Amino acid sequence: MPIGVATKYYERIALAEAVAPAADVPPSAAFDFESLQKTGLLARLAPKALTLVLDALWACRIVFPRPRIPFSRYVVVMRHADVVAVLSDNERFETPFGREMRQLCSGDDFILGVGDPEHAVQLSAIKAAMPPTDLPRLARLCEHQAATLISAAPGRIDVIGDLFRRVAIEVFATYFGVPVADPEAFGDWTMALNNLLFADPTGGPPARAQALAAAARVRLILDSAIAAARIAPDSKTIIGRLVRLTNPALTDGQIRAIVLGLATGFVPTITLASSNILSLLMRRPKWMAAAQAAASLQDRGPLKAILLEAARLNPALQPGQWRYTLADARIGPKDGLLSRRVRLGDVIIVATKYALRDPRRFPDPMQMKPGRNPPPDIMFGTGMHWCLGTFVALTEMTEVFRLLLQQPNLRRAAGPAGALSTVGPYPRHLELEFGP
Repeated sequence: MPIGVATKYYERIALAEAVAPAADVPPSAAFDFESLQKTGLLARLAPKALTLVLDALWACRIVFPRPRIPFSRYVVVMRHADVVAVLSDNERFETPFGREMRQLCSGDDFILGVGDPEHAVQLSAIKAAMPPTDLPRLARLCEHQAATLISAAPGRIDVIGDLFRRVAIEVFATYFGVPVADPEAFGDWTMALNNLLFADPTGGPPARAQALAAAARVRLILDSAIAAARIAPDSKTIIGRLVRLTNPALTDGQIRAIVLGLATGFVPTITLASSNILSLLMRRPKWMAAAQAAASLQDRGPLKAILLEAARLNPALQPGQWRYTLADARIGPKDGLLSRRVRLGDVIIVATKYALRDPRRFPDPMQMKPGRNPPPDIMFGTGMHWCLGTFVALTEMTEVFRLLLQQPNLRRAAGPAGALSTVGPYPRHLELEFGP
């Protein structure tokens, strides 16, 4: 994820919309997610360079706990306490996703980019449509989907495209009530949306073009699903519940924005998180053995605890999240010599990846200690924008990993197929073999 000096917040977003309005992009617009793959040596090395820079800053955190990247508007916060403080302070540090989210949703807002009272209205609606009582049914659905896909694989499976991502798409389609005719295409569309919002801080034209084309396609599907639900709402689906809500009553545009926004996080984040967890386990044979032993138990708790620890050490959001500074402020102790002054318009890199390794919060941070107390919950955000799909995602990943890790002699396939391929930060393919 290259940083550069400039950010897109918010001048570049406004300019891009003025030149090519999102509303003008039809569902037939050209789309190819693979086209976002960076070419050229420098482009490919840029994400690794950022990681090296942030790793170096983390190593120097005692001297530079809140560094500003030279000649830029970027400030990095890496300590757990600073990350929580910034994510919890919506008055001074806002989520910068609202304007692009509104464009993707064709004018309507999604909870991720708004404050109260609209945030409270959508939060109430989403909680009503996604009650915790759904989790047992979701677990059975995830288990069925994973078992079907693994049993259909003759001892070899693309664990990214044909398991992690496919289960996420099938569960989304069933649980949300969205007919998905082409799962592969739908998965790519959601990743293009996710890429624009969370992995494109500098405002690359290709990322915007692909996201707008994807959004037009997703809106078309959602409009059809909402219209069908208005005629015959299914009380077991998210859309079916949203159309029946009376307090608050939602317009079709608001329902579409909610479901599009949830889809933007659901499929890409579960796929990315699952891929990162698997990658870490496969690099740590002892941890993999512990996870496989836990997968054989009827109790899902031990396996879920191991998956959470793996996710802490290799989280989906790397380096973390973005926040836009609404007013001059200080981060850190007010009377501390190392506190950081930030200015209106600064962009905060909330480096969750490093905060999850902060020894002040997590003793022996590089060791796997399932069941940590307190839990590493900032990987799901905190405060107003804590991830509402957390329990759904954890339920799905636990069921999928439980079945995958039960396969005997699970190993990487030989050759290039056994190496993880990506487009930007998004995993695409990784083949595993198992059996007999």
